[in-house]
Amino acid sequence: MPADVGKAPFFMPKNLAFLPLQSRGRARTTPTVVHAVVHAAFRADSTCWSLECAEKTKRKKAMGDVFLALSMSLDGYVAGPKDDVELLHRWLFNGEAASRHGHGLSMVEASREVVDDYFDRAGACVVGRRTFELAGRWGGRPPFPMPYFVVSHDVPDELAGPDAPFTFVTDGVESAITRARAAADGKNVSVMGADVPQQAIRAWLLDELLIHLVPVLLGGGKRLFEHLGGEPLELDRREVVATPDGITHLRYRIVR
Repeated sequence: MPADVGKAPFFMPKNLAFLPLQSRGRARTTPTVVHAVVHAAFRADSTCWSLECAEKTKRKKAMGDVFLALSMSLDGYVAGPKDDVELLHRWLFNGEAASRHGHGLSMVEASREVVDDYFDRAGACVVGRRTFELAGRWGGRPPFPMPYFVVSHDVPDELAGPDAPFTFVTDGVESAITRARAAADGKNVSVMGADVPQQAIRAWLLDELLIHLVPVLLGGGKRLFEHLGGEPLELDRREVVATPDGITHLRYRIVR
């Protein structure tokens, strides 16, 4: 809470300026009450000057973050010219530290800690239809035990119905992320692919990026940071982990 709150004069947020401090012969709202309201807002979130802002922040924190984690080449590609990702994902299977999340994931210990922390905090996943198909629809069932929301223009007949293993969302990325957050039970929402994360960034829906930087130059393919619009995006670096096998894990938070 700012030091000047409770002293005179102090900055009055415009959404609290309507509160009357004097009223002849009528009930009045005293400065103490005003200060209590302001304090309530700051107690919920020190960056908010209003109860509405604090409440939105509280709900958002309770729902977890929207998170992107992808392997990327040094020249910015997340897939090769023919959608090949073998060179980018080799590090996930080239070590002796097995991930507790299975799927044959075994890497150097420093990478295992990063990867397992990511999966531990994920409660739902949003993926684009193209990535879903390139993955062979994961054999008809989610690869990890969490709800999967597929952004698509239509729903495949063979994967329709209330008991389908994947939820297809046909009204856009924002709707898919909203539904994923509701299903994530307070944990993070992972976004996969390139197009879906780009749309999430443009809509200011993405909170954090975890980039596994691989020491390879692909020279072409699918770039991650394209089609983001003209507005600069500032990032706050939160973590850097350099591993013995040359992978650098970079975690950034988007500055709003």
